[in-house]
Amino acid sequence: MPSHNKCGLISRCFGQFSELIDWIFDDGVRSVELANTGMLLSFSTIFIIGSADIILQYPYRGFAYVSSVWVWVAMFVLGAIQWLLLIKTSLRSDRRSAITLAASSVVFLSLSGIFASDYPPLSTAVPIYFFHGVMCLLASVKRMKIVRVVADESANEG
Repeated sequence: MPSHNKCGLISRCFGQFSELIDWIFDDGVRSVELANTGMLLSFSTIFIIGSADIILQYPYRGFAYVSSVWVWVAMFVLGAIQWLLLIKTSLRSDRRSAITLAASSVVFLSLSGIFASDYPPLSTAVPIYFFHGVMCLLASVKRMKIVRVVADESANEG
């Protein structure tokens, strides 16, 4: 009976996942941070202004369950925080940006689910917001990886 090394398989899978993230974000994650800022601010602003009318229309009927304006204000604040962190260039702001991207990932995956709740028919918003949520999550991993490398290099110099 052959022995299977599960730890080795898991390690190889994580290594390949890390290589995939490096390949996707070869030049960094600023473009995802910028897109995330724009999407958070624009989506939340539109819902702050006119959610009462929007939730009556397809594919937004599922948003009737998210009717509090404070949800949209929180989403706007998350976008504003992402913007402020985007224009700063420090290790601390990069670490916080990674956390903001991870939080944004949860927001966009939730939005994808809310759009899916207005099925049938399925809206094109489902895969778009799902994909953006996944990209935010992957960018968060990449950003944190970069922060960790820079922090380790700084610690080794001192």
